Amino acid sequence: MNDKALEVYLIMYPGSADAPTDQRHYTIIIDVRAESNKEMTTGLELHLVVPNSENQVVGFKCAYRTRPSDSFPRVPLGRLTKPLPMVSSNMTLPDFLRYPCLFISWGPEVFEAFLMESVGRRDNVRWGADTNCQKFARYHVTALQLPWPANVPVISDHYNWAIEWYVAAN
Repeated sequence: MNDKALEVYLIMYPGSADAPTDQRHYTIIIDVRAESNKEMTTGLELHLVVPNSENQVVGFKCAYRTRPSDSFPRVPLGRLTKPLPMVSSNMTLPDFLRYPCLFISWGPEVFEAFLMESVGRRDNVRWGADTNCQKFARYHVTALQLPWPANVPVISDHYNWAIEWYVAAN
């Protein structure tokens, strides 16, 4: 297995020029094939989104992406070294390298578990203080058995009202 395969990154989408880091959209990229370098982060991007801004119902999105590091700051989180929870116990890490689709099926499992733990249901869950991209990114990192960086804030931990206020204002 390549030494750089299965590196995990937290990606922070660009906000407005004056927006603090804690008000950005957070996602996770798993570099399945060791393609990332200093300039680009490449791999499976997993994140919570709002597909329809009118009703603010959250959804899960997974896509193979390349993000320029200068526009999409990244925080290296570590390398996957253990089998993922919620996936058949007979799968090994090399299986994830040969079959990246395993991450695609694993991601929705984590999304549903996040919704159940956050609000106790899976359907019609709206964006809010408990269900937003930052909290989901942190939940996802924990599910990957990696530590959340202490210097990366999650705004609704400190200002529970901020997420609802932002949604109402936009």
